[in-house]
Amino acid sequence: MERVTGRFYTPDLLSAGLATRVAAELAGSTGVGLTASKSIRIGDPFVGDGQLVLALLRALACHPCISTKRVVVDIRDTDSVALARAQERIRALALDLRLNVTIEATVGDSLGRSSLPPHDAVITNPPWELLKPDARETSALGVRERARYERWLRTRCDELDSRFPESRADKSWAGWGTNLARCGLALCLRSCRAGGALGIVLPATLMGDQASVTMRRTLVEKAALIDLAVYPSEARLFDKVDQPVVAACLRVGAHGGVVGAVRHFAKDASVRAQHAIDWSERGLSSTDYALPVAHGSEGAAALTKALAGLPCLATLEEAGLIWAGRELDETRVAEKLLSDGPFPFVKGRMVSRHQLVEQPWASVKPELAARIRSVAHPRLVWRDVARASSKRRMIGAMIPSGWVAGNSLHVAHVTDGDEERLLALYAVMMSMAFEAQVRMRLSTGHMSLGVIRLARVPELGKRMRQRLARAAKAALTGETGADARLEVEAARAYGFCRKDMGLLLGSFPKLTQPDVEAVLLPALWASR
Repeated sequence: MERVTGRFYTPDLLSAGLATRVAAELAGSTGVGLTASKSIRIGDPFVGDGQLVLALLRALACHPCISTKRVVVDIRDTDSVALARAQERIRALALDLRLNVTIEATVGDSLGRSSLPPHDAVITNPPWELLKPDARETSALGVRERARYERWLRTRCDELDSRFPESRADKSWAGWGTNLARCGLALCLRSCRAGGALGIVLPATLMGDQASVTMRRTLVEKAALIDLAVYPSEARLFDKVDQPVVAACLRVGAHGGVVGAVRHFAKDASVRAQHAIDWSERGLSSTDYALPVAHGSEGAAALTKALAGLPCLATLEEAGLIWAGRELDETRVAEKLLSDGPFPFVKGRMVSRHQLVEQPWASVKPELAARIRSVAHPRLVWRDVARASSKRRMIGAMIPSGWVAGNSLHVAHVTDGDEERLLALYAVMMSMAFEAQVRMRLSTGHMSLGVIRLARVPELGKRMRQRLARAAKAALTGETGADARLEVEAARAYGFCRKDMGLLLGSFPKLTQPDVEAVLLPALWASR
């Protein structure tokens, strides 16, 4: 049940920073003043241990315009024990800070309501979880119990999707797409008064995944971003959570071309980078409202806008020019393999940049290989998983026809069998110009094919195809300097100049100085 409630209590470090921003916004230090009312209302609909509310009260006590007012604290949680503890802690802190606090505590499911009474400020960490059947919960259940549980879960999903349509998944996994964090964000947006402040902790995936496009558009329409703090997975802010986290401070009811700040933190909680973002329909619609939460992605975001007229990889698929997907499910893969045979089996760990680091040692059973049409084509393959902190995330190579790729690899081929077109496609997809677009939208280690399909690709004339194909061949055969040549040729195909490429390199923080210098070498750009 803990998974279904998605409970992760908020650490002090994150709480204090977010509370400081929300208090400053509420106090009017960034332009939003309080009403003439003698009281203010703050709330946390998923209060847990109360850490965020405690941090906000401490921050509010530093603002004289608030510390003299009556503060109504509306706290809610499904866990009566946690709620009682939070209430006790809030009461004790209010006495210590000499704040006039009235606590309204409610046991219950906040997501069971479409909205709460309007608040001057909401600060919260909503539950995180994608609702779907999970083996951790169903493995011990009988057939009837499992069916009953799945019916209950489906009813829960339908209710939430109906109550919060803006949070409904744009893309779903096997029909399961309801995300509690999106539902919580939708509820909080509705529960702040116009001009109120919202501080919310969310999984960074929501800032760029395909399932949350409508939710992000709603966010841009209904609120202005004041600050977005991005913490890497390596910071380990939550137990048992290995993913990046964001803490957003927003002004609800304000919108229209507001420039917000994005701060990227290192694993030691120091700020390693900061940049502005054009928080507007015009500034974000061309990238499905994806926010540049990956370190260095602001440069890619700026250049991506210039590529808006180019086709997406998905457009080439729809036109029947290429095919992309996966081949053999690796579940119980040993049962699908032979020690020898005509269909060598390759999986993700065997693939490195432009080469195989391990040769196939088994073959797929012929009756299974015969069902996979793409096996008849030479293909480019790339790993399904690559950590956000990796030097490069598009880690791929080429495999010949007859080989079969496990689903730890994505595969793609051209439909007309033209080798030059395939090599040109390889050069484009393995380039920084392509990968930077992908990095901008990814927040986890999963290299989502849906995200990759959104990346723009250049329209290639015959001469450019030839140049890219030569560059790909050189990289695949390990020629000295070939990787840098591939990058330059791909950048030219996109219409980037050397200066543009310098900006793009910011999306690759693990590149060494020699790597950067090789790509920007004037002689490469001067040659034709």
